[in-house]
Amino acid sequence: MAKYSSVLTIRGTIDDLTFRLTPEGKIVGSKTGPTREQVLQSDKFALTRRNASEFKRAIQDATLLRRALSDALNGVRCTTLNGHMNGLLHSIATTDPIQDYGDRCAAAGNLSLLNGFEFNKQLSLDTALGVQAEHSLRADSRMAKVQIPRFVAYKRKSYPAGATHFRFVHALVALNFTSNIYSRCIQYSELLPLSRKTPDAISFEAAVPGKAGDLLIQVLGIELFRFFNGKSVLVKGGALKIVEAAKVSKQPIIREKEVATSCQLPFIDLRQPPIVCSVDLAIQLFTHADEQRLSPMLVRLKGERTG
Repeated sequence: MAKYSSVLTIRGTIDDLTFRLTPEGKIVGSKTGPTREQVLQSDKFALTRRNASEFKRAIQDATLLRRALSDALNGVRCTTLNGHMNGLLHSIATTDPIQDYGDRCAAAGNLSLLNGFEFNKQLSLDTALGVQAEHSLRADSRMAKVQIPRFVAYKRKSYPAGATHFRFVHALVALNFTSNIYSRCIQYSELLPLSRKTPDAISFEAAVPGKAGDLLIQVLGIELFRFFNGKSVLVKGGALKIVEAAKVSKQPIIREKEVATSCQLPFIDLRQPPIVCSVDLAIQLFTHADEQRLSPMLVRLKGERTG
């Protein structure tokens, strides 16, 4: 380590030299710390490699969740969201009671830790909503419901400037961290003015295809808008929250009244062609239903299964 004199102030590392500005002056010294080869191969860094492996897996799981909720996250503004989600999934992975340290994963951990997670730390859903929304999530049928009573959507101090209208966003996603695939259903209410009472109670009902081992996550949020030249413009800064999470522990049971798994489709009579359903559900229908009833029918596939 030595002092150096220069008309430029350099901070950081160049090759193997590290430049620092200290009370004693400008200091330059050789780069300290272990080499890459030592971290990857030495037995002294075995725990470091295990922790890095778990954190890498948590980042992958958090990325999959953000991808599944991408459209619902459009109205959220949070520069630290990635870090918060990575930390949350890593915390869930540490509760895995099955795998050894270094192989633990969020899929086998305490998934109830997801409940109540706020995607916008500057504006919580409880603050934005002001009333208690009733929600339910049925893991056996992959169905979720939300009921929001009438209320006055007062404009909060934490709302972005210029917001005059809002709408609700409700999403249900089925994730499989092992296969890195997801199914989703995202719904929106109509656009409503702020500082006025909603005309009626607002309800959502959603369902997604899934299988045993999938993680179901139900989220609810508020998106904010302003009008410019007569057109609605989304304003960043809305609220979004995970209201409930559950794991599908067994193969979902197909019931006739739950055949319609796309967003808010009407009841489907199996005797009347065609059926509109997801790819996964079509396969399950042919597996569980009477072959003579389905054979003369035309099945049109519709839905979203991303991998």
